[in-house]
Amino acid sequence: MNRKSTYYVRILAGGYLLYLGYSLVKSTLTEHLTKVYLAFGLVFAGLGLVIGGSALLAVYRIEKEEREGGGSREEYEAETPEENAGLLEETKDQEEPEGDESALVQEETEDGDTVPVQEEEKVQ
Repeated sequence: MNRKSTYYVRILAGGYLLYLGYSLVKSTLTEHLTKVYLAFGLVFAGLGLVIGGSALLAVYRIEKEEREGGGSREEYEAETPEENAGLLEETKDQEEPEGDESALVQEETEDGDTVPVQEEEKVQ
């Protein structure tokens, strides 16, 4: 289950607790039941507000983060650092180009990736 669906379940649970608390308080006031029903009704209503309200805020923050381009971090969490360690060793083993003529300039694209671009030859 992903993060947002967990918060939606919490919102439903908070709503049910709020409804249950409201029902207990209403029945206590109309039917003149003991004060214990009133106390538990207020406790359930308070818990419902806290649980549901905090979950609503969390969902709002997640959606705001997605709208601003933060996206999901799950795609980056899929690879472990151990999987990337082999790539580092491979790049260390490669010989580096000698001299300025064979050096490549890297250009950044719109998505943030860098692409090697050959430099124009210098005319002397």
